[in-house]
Amino acid sequence: MDLSRNAIYGYDIRTEVIGSEGSLFIGGLQQTMVWTLTKNQIAHDTIPGFMERFGAAYAAEIRAFVDCILEDKPIQVTGVEARAATAIAIAAPARFMRRTL
Repeated sequence: MDLSRNAIYGYDIRTEVIGSEGSLFIGGLQQTMVWTLTKNQIAHDTIPGFMERFGAAYAAEIRAFVDCILEDKPIQVTGVEARAATAIAIAAPARFMRRTL
């Protein structure tokens, strides 16, 4: 596991799983699929921040939550899932730090 808060080139959040039979790459740095190729470089844009990348998802999440309250429907993600996600988020950096020290 690698983590950094200093990606000066843009908002970089991705997952790469490397296995004996192949690899899986999830996410990317590009906002568009436009590449500029010249004699001196190959370049593309990057996603500047988390709101540009996840803004629509955050809005949909809030709308779904409000709909559940207004329509008295059960919330799809319960405290069990939230607690599990929090436990993973807390454990991952601690495990990473122990391994690299």
